[in-house]
Amino acid sequence: MKNEGKQAGTGSTWLLVAIFGIAMVAATVVGYMYWSTFGGDLISEHDKWGLFGDYVGGTLNPILAFFALFALLITIHLQVRELVQTRNILKETVAASEVQTFETAFFQMLRLHHVVVNNVAVHATGTVRALAGPDTITGRPSFRRYCEVLDDYLEITVLTSDSDSDLQLANKERENIWSAWLTFFADSHDELSHYFRQLYNILLFVDSSTVIKDKKQYTRTLRAQLSLYELKLIFYNGLAKKNKPFKTLAERYALFEQISIVPFSKATHGRIKRNHYQFYDMAAYGDWTPPDPNYDDDVWVDEFEEREEEAKEFGIDTDDK
Repeated sequence: MKNEGKQAGTGSTWLLVAIFGIAMVAATVVGYMYWSTFGGDLISEHDKWGLFGDYVGGTLNPILAFFALFALLITIHLQVRELVQTRNILKETVAASEVQTFETAFFQMLRLHHVVVNNVAVHATGTVRALAGPDTITGRPSFRRYCEVLDDYLEITVLTSDSDSDLQLANKERENIWSAWLTFFADSHDELSHYFRQLYNILLFVDSSTVIKDKKQYTRTLRAQLSLYELKLIFYNGLAKKNKPFKTLAERYALFEQISIVPFSKATHGRIKRNHYQFYDMAAYGDWTPPDPNYDDDVWVDEFEEREEEAKEFGIDTDDK
């Protein structure tokens, strides 16, 4: 844009110089015609000078007025172009400032998220309620303990019958998840509620921004901060009935693209049960399309091993010991 403005300004300047040159040539031609017709001797009569002035004015004035008007239009065009360029530069400056303000706030929220993660605590055995003492686990390792406890709740048997359709089975499994999560969250609410609220606010902040075009660039940065254990807790938290707005954002920004799904029916630690992924829209898994939950275990084992290798390439800890 700047180069185009320079080229346009240079072209208009040369056009003005050309107009001035043509005007000088016209004045020279008019003078020469008078001199070649009436002679070039100087005269002292006032009336002759008056006639000469009438001749020059009558001949040159229309020509010079035309070129003056043309030059004025070019000057106005240059000024308008400069104003447009100045306005565009101001818009770009304001836009860059808004992006910088957004990024500053976003990374401040990420830093606060890390503080929240470091303050999460859980008792190493028995109840998940955090108690001060040698058995208390704090920070990111505490999420593994929370996943262990959640797995126990999720293993509650779902009562089914042979007459249940696939939809009825799915609805019963969903109800079981809600019940298990509510029981689990009742004990862990004090420690985890702040974590989930902070995560939701970061996603909402990115989603509601009007100055960012590639929003997934920032949600990918957020997703990179999450361990497998965090992803699992976030996954089941989003399935709670009151957390539908969070679930919508998780699907919109493919929050579970790196989540791990256990190949068998029982969930373990940082991995979710394979028949649970269907409770989210496939958009939540980004470019990954999970196999059908009814496929043979061999298919799921192959998919699981491939996912584990991908997770290691991304630097995600998949150790389940």
